[in-house]
Amino acid sequence: VQTIVEKGWPIMCHSNGDKAIKLTLDAFKIALKGESGIKKRHRIEHCSLADPATLEQMCDLGISPSFLMGHVGYWGYTFKNAIFCEKANILDVAQSALKKNMCITFHTDASVTPMGPLRLMEQSITRIMEEDPDKNVLNKNETVTPEQALKIVTNNAAWQCHAEKWVGSLEEGKMADYVILAE
Repeated sequence: VQTIVEKGWPIMCHSNGDKAIKLTLDAFKIALKGESGIKKRHRIEHCSLADPATLEQMCDLGISPSFLMGHVGYWGYTFKNAIFCEKANILDVAQSALKKNMCITFHTDASVTPMGPLRLMEQSITRIMEEDPDKNVLNKNETVTPEQALKIVTNNAAWQCHAEKWVGSLEEGKMADYVILAE
């Protein structure tokens, strides 16, 4: 992390789990030497299991999260009932991050969760655990609105990837894919 920060490059660090995130943030803290990472748009990919203190430290360091939202829908039931138990409630805490004015994004891992921005939006809006026979919601407090979800997968994603000049919003001169939904 130190070497990359010194070169002035943006960092996308893959950290999956609360301990990994804390170690990553410790590395950022040392490397940034009091500077904010927001200008370079440093981010933590996956950023699973982020508690309030972790989000606060990310804000202080200027690090943004990209949540693997498919964890909630596709894996949430298993995480809650077999792996993380109550800790599953801090899985992909999108609304908590938004309340801290963080620029968050959603992503997938093609072989771990099914792909698709509309799917990510649905999972973030509903947080329904798909394998749960009763289709329960994993931590309803972390749901986002449809408007927030759309911004997260468009504008925010473009910003986080330094691509907002070309994509992310509907403006003249930008590339765009249009999806017209019947419902």
